[in-house]
Amino acid sequence: MDPRFSRLSVPLGETSDLRHILVTHCHPDHAGGLAELKKLTSARIYMHRRDALLVAAGRAMRRLLPTPGLLNRILYQVMIVPKPETVEPVKADVLVGNNDVLPIGGGISVIHTPGHTEGHVVFLAKKKKTAFLGDAAANLWGLRLMMAYEHLQQGVMSLQHLCRFDFEVACFGHGPAIPRGAGKQFRDRWGKGAPRAKSAPRAKGAPPTKRVAKPMRPPRGR
Repeated sequence: MDPRFSRLSVPLGETSDLRHILVTHCHPDHAGGLAELKKLTSARIYMHRRDALLVAAGRAMRRLLPTPGLLNRILYQVMIVPKPETVEPVKADVLVGNNDVLPIGGGISVIHTPGHTEGHVVFLAKKKKTAFLGDAAANLWGLRLMMAYEHLQQGVMSLQHLCRFDFEVACFGHGPAIPRGAGKQFRDRWGKGAPRAKSAPRAKGAPPTKRVAKPMRPPRGR
């Protein structure tokens, strides 16, 4: 057993309190323990299709490029370069997409935020006004871009889109949480006066995009 889970094995293995695992993206520091957790519990794994397919194949990384700036280049060498590129393969139980609403904790909205990875998502617990940001941004020495992206410009656009949502608390994969006023800090940093919205904009005449995520189904046989 992975030693990182030694303290969790008894409570999780015996009580099965863990029922849902929401994964923001495929990188090993976020998805590396999924297979072990799946063995210890009956929890369902939720991921975006783009990154779930990678993890199911035992891969954890696509090509990343450091964000401009000396500090980002240093952090890239320290935090990104040493990461393993593989993980123990595991399949997601539920493939989520933009504007899905998960029937968990009174409703958790999925916001697709590509850039750091193709399938990166943010989970927004609306009742608690709490955003689980993964690596969409970092809070290291202040609110900032991540030190590396698959596609930097796409990542910046995702942060601008996040400014349209109403949240007070922000939880990060790297750096401490912002316990209050997080949405305002995001708008001050990336919003440029962007109005808040409860859902992503859609094309004129398009059907509503809000939907409930459905379990992953195995492909039909030929």
